[in-house]
Amino acid sequence: MKRLIFRAIFILLMFLQVVAIAWAWDNACAFLRTGGGARSLGMGGTGLVKANNATAIYWNPALLADLQQMYLDTTYSNKFTSEVEYGFVGFVYHGFGVGVLRQGVRDIEKSTSLDTNSRPIISGSFNNEEDAIYFSYGHRLNDRISIGSSLKYIYQSLDDGKANAFSLDLAGMYRIWETDTKQLRAGMNLQDVNRPAFKWSTGQSDKIPSNLKAGVAYEQKIRKLYLDKIIICLEENKRESRPWVTNAGVELSTSLYTTIRAGYNGKNMTFGASLFHKYVYIDYAFTPHTLGDTHWFSIGGKF
Repeated sequence: MKRLIFRAIFILLMFLQVVAIAWAWDNACAFLRTGGGARSLGMGGTGLVKANNATAIYWNPALLADLQQMYLDTTYSNKFTSEVEYGFVGFVYHGFGVGVLRQGVRDIEKSTSLDTNSRPIISGSFNNEEDAIYFSYGHRLNDRISIGSSLKYIYQSLDDGKANAFSLDLAGMYRIWETDTKQLRAGMNLQDVNRPAFKWSTGQSDKIPSNLKAGVAYEQKIRKLYLDKIIICLEENKRESRPWVTNAGVELSTSLYTTIRAGYNGKNMTFGASLFHKYVYIDYAFTPHTLGDTHWFSIGGKF
């Protein structure tokens, strides 16, 4: 078993190195890297392997292969002290998923001239709106391997300019070993693998950079006192030629319909908690940032 685990980790690291050498840097559509779902964001942004709800549309569409009922998730936040509105809505049924990721900034002041003291003269305002629509599917190949993909339509409106593109995510999940009380899984999601051109109505064009997510998650049932299970996640993120970013998270569930979480998102500690009953949940996450702390809320379930 140890030899199998080491072999899987070695192959994963070699693949990450090859992909990293091949890429160049760009910064278009950075809103695509935030994610959806307060649960995963409270665990440091580690939803690659354990996003077992509709947020799998974003984190890893291969996980949709295990979601054979009807799932719904809605997430909302005012990022950075309410300056940025951010939301996600996802719906899954029998391995198919549809989701919308949206970010917007309203009433941005616009200036086209300066006064006699070289201060800008406000002549109006405009909005910046960014949207991504996901069409996702996950399929289980065998007892160990699941694969998935997401076709995305990405749109942005900035003042009088508009831009759009179609992009593709390719993902997989590997069950390293599983027992009645323990499991170890690995996952990978290559987002925007085609690096599409983001074409503006002004004639300009940007490249949407690819992003690689890879990681593992360990889950163990406890069932002592009021504790139920613990999940530990570790992930690596590589966005083109930017440095590797390590994300980590831990989740502790209890038999009292509550869950607490903590994580590290590559820059700061994150925290979260949940209330759940049968098939419905309410998630909360707190993510600090130099631009302002952010509170995340999610409501969802399976039906």
